[in-house]
Amino acid sequence: MEIVVYDTNIIKELHNMHLLSTMEKSGWQIHITGLALNELKRPVRGSILTSLPCLHVYEYNHIDQYIALQNYMDRIAQKGNLSMADCSMLLLAKEKYAILCSNDRKMRTVARNEGIQVRGTIGVVLLLLEHNRIDADQAITAVQTLQTTNPQIGNDLIEEAIRRIEEIKGGEKLDIF
Repeated sequence: MEIVVYDTNIIKELHNMHLLSTMEKSGWQIHITGLALNELKRPVRGSILTSLPCLHVYEYNHIDQYIALQNYMDRIAQKGNLSMADCSMLLLAKEKYAILCSNDRKMRTVARNEGIQVRGTIGVVLLLLEHNRIDADQAITAVQTLQTTNPQIGNDLIEEAIRRIEEIKGGEKLDIF
């Protein structure tokens, strides 16, 4: 499975939930653009690169790649007041037919309008569960860990995630966040 991580907080959250190594062992490819990575402060950027060997950084080094990005940005940026880094992540997800991982509401809306699959942190946990990379107990523990490490996530969202985990455990397929 290929995913493009827009929101680097997702990487931190998956790390805190001890799921990055599971993703790596499962052969998942995680992509980010250099433009997005460069928005991070240098120490954070370095720690992400060294701790995540399955992270592939995509650079727009060739003029034709840059022109394609600029053309895409000219077309899409007005839809959500997006930066070049934002557009680079959308274009990369589109080109790789990958899932875009973002907790940013604006980015998720634009991605869906572009026909790109999009998931947040909880959606990634549910994908791991649906692909049998983790079991339901691990998924519930991960979601509960997320709640303790990210106070912005409300109880209602956590309760909904646990309900979905239990439904998946029971064999039902659901729409994923």
